[in-house]
Amino acid sequence: MIHLSTSLSAPKVLSLLDEQYYTDTFIFFKKIESNILNGYNLEISFSSCIEIEPSAALLLFSTVNFLHMKYGFNRIKIKQLALGSTLSYDAALSRSGVWEALNCKCVQDVENLVIQNNKFKTSCDQSILKKADEILRGIKDLSQEHIFFLNLAMKEAVLNVIYHAYIDKSGIVSPDELGIRWWQCAWVNTKQKTVNIIIHDRGVGVLGSYKNGQDDENALNEAFLQGYSRSGLVNRGMGSEDMKSPVNELMGQHTLTVLTGEFVYEYQLRTIQPIITKRKVAICGTLVHWNCSYGNV
Repeated sequence: MIHLSTSLSAPKVLSLLDEQYYTDTFIFFKKIESNILNGYNLEISFSSCIEIEPSAALLLFSTVNFLHMKYGFNRIKIKQLALGSTLSYDAALSRSGVWEALNCKCVQDVENLVIQNNKFKTSCDQSILKKADEILRGIKDLSQEHIFFLNLAMKEAVLNVIYHAYIDKSGIVSPDELGIRWWQCAWVNTKQKTVNIIIHDRGVGVLGSYKNGQDDENALNEAFLQGYSRSGLVNRGMGSEDMKSPVNELMGQHTLTVLTGEFVYEYQLRTIQPIITKRKVAICGTLVHWNCSYGNV
């Protein structure tokens, strides 16, 4: 089949968290998908973009990689950054491995992201977490407590993907031919002394699988409380505490942010209750983001 070609420019800032930019960011991602689904080959330019925050970078990777693997690696091309591009001066972005991940040319390239332990990778196999552990252990000044609790939280998030993300309330399993897959990254900013662990799946979302008769916001809050789970059984759902453990147990400033459907769930110790907000635009599936300070910051 012959596909027409078109181009798309990234907005000034790609951010899932900043209210000023998230709408344009989500519109950009939806345009990437709609162009491919409408039969176009696509070239994406970042010439006007001056910042890509970590969770947006992972969603960019998961979107492009999903479309690559499902519709063909020749369908999307990432235009090389021009000399002097603002993004090229972002050291954390340059070292993150996202550009290499976006430019996979075949399935073997995708598998090589895991083999070479690129900070951006995708899998259906939870053994991938061993690679994330290697990245964490290679970060100077990152404490053993950080490594332990981030590993604990990641494991629970991945188990949630495996057992819940692609199963709806009626128990129907709904992954496509790419399987029960997630995309993840470990983004380190050595200047700001922050580590970002982010996991995204393209499943049914928390509210798509969690059984609850309440309104959406209360249901989402309950889904992250100790002792609640989609099973409805008492003393299940204990893993939500593991997901919150980096915030609860580590010294410093830490935030757990979950984007699922139209909702954003933010958990940090400085607020008495998690903050849940509803947006006009929805994310595909669920994205979990831990932002943790480390060192002497």
